[in-house]
Amino acid sequence: MSEPVRGATRRTVVVALALLSATAVMPVAHARTAVAEVRQDFNGDGYEDLAVAAPHATVGGKANAGYVAVLFGSARGLSPAARTVYTQASAGVPGSVEAGDRFGSRLTAADLDDDGFTDLLVAAYGERWEQNGLAREGNRTVLWGGPDGFTTGKVLPAEGTGSFQAGLTVAGDFDGDGRRDLAREGLVAYGPFGRDGQPSRVQGDVKFADDDVLTVGSAFPD
Repeated sequence: MSEPVRGATRRTVVVALALLSATAVMPVAHARTAVAEVRQDFNGDGYEDLAVAAPHATVGGKANAGYVAVLFGSARGLSPAARTVYTQASAGVPGSVEAGDRFGSRLTAADLDDDGFTDLLVAAYGERWEQNGLAREGNRTVLWGGPDGFTTGKVLPAEGTGSFQAGLTVAGDFDGDGRRDLAREGLVAYGPFGRDGQPSRVQGDVKFADDDVLTVGSAFPD
């Protein structure tokens, strides 16, 4: 739950997501705390799908490795028994399962490559990696939607020189061109995105807050 905003100005941008309890999935076990859900059409069949993240789940014996489970919609609705679980050990998903990665720390759904299938941006707060000789903490992986669900993914390149790369990301069409963009504090990346993770263009030095503005997106307690 977000903290109250203090200050004279109390403007709040909210994109709400519900919280629900997760059931155990083999070989993935839910460890503790809340999960987040995101509804979109990931396989393009006209039925809305449900993605549920459990960043504190144990995967392959690795505590807090995290996973994302997808329940695909149909004319009969959602079937929890037929869900597909995605971890960093799944085919097409980059990375590897490591304790503390918290894959699924945040979820953001948007058709980033403009191919008609909703993609899923999955943050992993605890991932440690390096780019351009700089140590990074936290990353964001795009799982590309398609007729068979998520079969490929790409870690978005690091932005700037800051170490933490998995902060709040909000999707929207911020320039009105019909393509989905991604915004985070200090930067807007405009779509469509290439499968290499590169946006069409980037707008830097974007300040969203005046120290009394709280922006809330597809987030939940980590």
